[in-house]
Amino acid sequence: MHSQTTISHYEDSTLCYNHSIKHQLTKDSFYAHTHDSYELIFYKRGDITYMVNGRHYTLKRGDLVISRPSDIHCISCESPCDYERYCILFDEAILPGDVLGKLSPTVDVINFDQDSTVPKLFEKMDYYSEKLEGETLKTVLNNLIAEVMINVMLEAESASKCGYSQANQIISNAISYIDEHLLTLKGIEDICNELYITKSHLHHLFMKHLNISPKKYITSKRLSLAQREIAAGGKPTEVYLKCGFSDYSAFYRSYTAHFGQCPSKKNTSAHVMIKRRDLLKRAGE
Repeated sequence: MHSQTTISHYEDSTLCYNHSIKHQLTKDSFYAHTHDSYELIFYKRGDITYMVNGRHYTLKRGDLVISRPSDIHCISCESPCDYERYCILFDEAILPGDVLGKLSPTVDVINFDQDSTVPKLFEKMDYYSEKLEGETLKTVLNNLIAEVMINVMLEAESASKCGYSQANQIISNAISYIDEHLLTLKGIEDICNELYITKSHLHHLFMKHLNISPKKYITSKRLSLAQREIAAGGKPTEVYLKCGFSDYSAFYRSYTAHFGQCPSKKNTSAHVMIKRRDLLKRAGE
C-alpha cells in the first residue's frame, strides 16, 4: 500500500489541485479511467509511464501531460518507485478565448525545461497555496492554470513534443475502430470480425496494454459522452440510445455505478468534484 506526502493542495466544487509525492507505488496502484474535465499532470520525478488511448509515454522531468475529457488514460510503473507530480482537474470555462482549440488534439505530452515559463508557474502554485486560502487562493490558482495553458499554446511549437510508443498494433487498430463506430457498435464481436481476432485474444491484449477490458473501455467512453449530453440538457431516456446503449435499465445501472448517482439527477459541481477526487485517489494519479 503506497503512502503520500502532500506539498500543497486545494479543492472545492470546481477545482482540484494537488502537488504531492507518492511513495512506493506499484503496478497495482493504478488503473485506466476517464474524467469529465481536463487534467494536467506536471511531472517532477519517478520511473513512470503514461498511457492515453493506447499511446505510451515514458515521462521525464518537466513533462506536462494533458488529458482531455473522455480520454482513457493511466499512469503506470514497472517496479516500486516514488512519484512526484502536480495534478490539476479543471473546467475549460476558466480559460480565456479558444486556448484549447488552438492546441493540437494530438498533443498529449510536452516537455518544458526549467528555463521555460511553465515550470515557474507551477512553483507559484506552491507559494500561493502556502500564503493564501479560500476564494483568494481559488482565484489565483484559476489564473495560474489559465496562464499555464496560454503558455502551452504559445510554446507548443518550440517545446519538445514527447514521442510515444504504440501499445500494440492490434490495440491501435481496435481503438481507432471503436472511436469511429462508438455509437453503432453492437458488441465486441464487431471489433473481432473487423480485425480477424478472437474475443479472448482481444481481451488479453486490452488487459495487458491498457489495464481495462474492451467492454469497459467502450462503456466508459459512452458514459462520458452521455454525461456531457445530459449536462447540456438532454433527457436520459433519449440520451442512452443516442450514446450507443440499447437498454435503458442497463444504461441506468452503469451510469449510476460509474458516476455515483442516477442519470436523471443533475450533476452538481460539488458532486462532480467529489467523483474526480475519488478517481484520482483510486487511479494513483
